[in-house]
Amino acid sequence: QPKRFLVSSLHSLFGMDLALMGLGQALVLSTLHQRLFLSGYGQVTLIILLSLILTMGSLYASGCYRRDSLTRFSMAISPLPVAVGLAAILIIAFIHFGVASIFPDLAVYRSVSRCFTIAVLMTAVALPICTFNRACYFAMVRRHWFERRVLVVGTGIRAAYLKKLLNSDVHHLRSELLFVSEAILGGAPSEARKVDDAMTLDAGKSLEDLALEVRADEVVVAVDE
Repeated sequence: QPKRFLVSSLHSLFGMDLALMGLGQALVLSTLHQRLFLSGYGQVTLIILLSLILTMGSLYASGCYRRDSLTRFSMAISPLPVAVGLAAILIIAFIHFGVASIFPDLAVYRSVSRCFTIAVLMTAVALPICTFNRACYFAMVRRHWFERRVLVVGTGIRAAYLKKLLNSDVHHLRSELLFVSEAILGGAPSEARKVDDAMTLDAGKSLEDLALEVRADEVVVAVDE
C-alpha cells in the first residue's frame, strides 16, 4: 500500500509567499516602471529578484516561519511588520549603494527618493500578501492538510509524555496520535498505564498489519523499560 503524500506546512507557506509576492511585485513594477525611470524589463526583473531575496530573508530572520509562531493567526502576523520594515531598509540600501555602483549611468539608483519609492512599493505588496497567505495557511491546517498520522506503541510513562508533547500548541494541529498496547510486540502491557485511549488489538495482528490498516505515516516505539 503506497504511503500518503504529505506536504510540508512550512514549505507550503514559504512557497505561497514566494510565488504570490513575486507575482504581485511583477504586476506593480511592470505597470509603473516607466514612471520610476527603470529602463526596460531587465531592470524590472533585477529589482524584483533583489526585492524577493531581501524580503524572504527578512521574513525568515524575523521568525515568520518558526513553528511556534504559526500556532495562532495573531502570532503568525505579529512579526510581519518588523520583517517588512527590515526588508524596506535593506532594499533601499542595496539599490542605492549596490545596484547604483553596477549601473552608474542610471539616475534612478542614485536618487534616494526613488529608491525609497521602489522599496515602499515592493513592501506594500508584501505585507497584505503575507497576511492573506497566513489566513489561507490556517484554513488548510484546520482541514488537516498537513496532519501526520503517528502510531505509538506503548501506554506507559513514555507514551504519556509523547502524547503531552505532540498535543502541545506547536504540534497538535499537525499530528494525529494513535496508541496501541505493548502487547503487539509480544511483551506484557505496561503496569504503569498512563494512556487510556489505546486501540483494541485483534488476535494475531502484527504491528506492520496494524500500521497498514490505519495508514500510519510514522511508527514510534515508546515502551517503558
